[in-house]
Order: sequence, then structure tokens, then C-alpha cells
Amino acid sequence: MPKKERTLVKEVLYWSYANLAMAHAARTDGAKGYKTHHYMIRSKLYKGLLNGTMNIGSILDDERIKMNLPQCCSYCGAVDHLSIDHLIPKARGGHESGDNAVWACRRCNRVVAK
Repeated sequence: MPKKERTLVKEVLYWSYANLAMAHAARTDGAKGYKTHHYMIRSKLYKGLLNGTMNIGSILDDERIKMNLPQCCSYCGAVDHLSIDHLIPKARGGHESGDNAVWACRRCNRVVAK
């Protein structure tokens, strides 16, 4: 995201929240620095917060979901190359929430999406 002055309180809060999400993702990945996908997480989250398609979630909700779901593909059980899959796709009205997300490997995420 190009540097710009954030003047509204909500812009500052959303940018801070998006930065925390980026840092959390990098820490979870064990990265020593930020990679392209970490910046993409920040950018997508910030844009979604600004336009209202995403909401700031409770940290407790996020942690509850992590504790309840094993970190493996919900379809085949693979543990590598995981991403979040929306049970109801956003294009079909699905929400950007923990209740609509499961772990999926790249292969299953492509197959299920079709």
C-alpha cells in the first residue's frame, strides 16, 4: 500500500489492525521478515475493513476457532500448503468470518471451488 496520510480515526485503527494481522501471520509462519503474502494479507484486510466487506473480529473468536480446528486440510487431512477455504464462497454471499472458514490444502481448495 502506498504511503499516505490516514486522517480519520477509523483509517488509523483499521491500518493498525491490518498490521497486527500481517505480523501475526508472519509470526505463525516462522518468518524472519515479511514476505509478499504477508503484505497481501495486510492490504486485503485494510481494504475490506474500509469498504465494509470485512469486520474486526474478536481475538477470542479467532483463538477459539484455532483451538477447535486441527491444522490440517478439512477435506483430505494434508498438513502442507494450507490456506483458508470459505465453506460458502464470498461470491455466493458467504461471510468473511470464522464460522465460514476451514483449513484446506491447495489441491482440495481448487477442486472444491469448482
